Amino acid sequence: MEKASIYKQVFLKASKGEKLTDQEWEELERFVVERMPEFYKFVSSRQYALTTNMYHVCILVRLQTPITSVANMMGVKPPTISKMCSVILKKLFNKEGSGKELEQELIQFN
Repeated sequence: MEKASIYKQVFLKASKGEKLTDQEWEELERFVVERMPEFYKFVSSRQYALTTNMYHVCILVRLQTPITSVANMMGVKPPTISKMCSVILKKLFNKEGSGKELEQELIQFN
């Protein structure tokens, strides 16, 4: 997975604190469909409950991207992402918690 060009590109941008372009989001979504079909199936089957930003947060959290980097790549502040992670955790798993708990739940899906 780490050898994929989009994976490298995302983490390079994460390290620089840069936003992802629409084209990069599309590539990342294709990557997820191809490389993590169970994760994609789970999240897409519940996409009605998620905004596009929440869906993108799920992808980045599943890729174990730090919250600060997720915020940078989405052009928002880290507290916004932390709050969003809590909301996503509640919507997808009916649990209370933080981004770390969300990551632990999402990591189960390949």
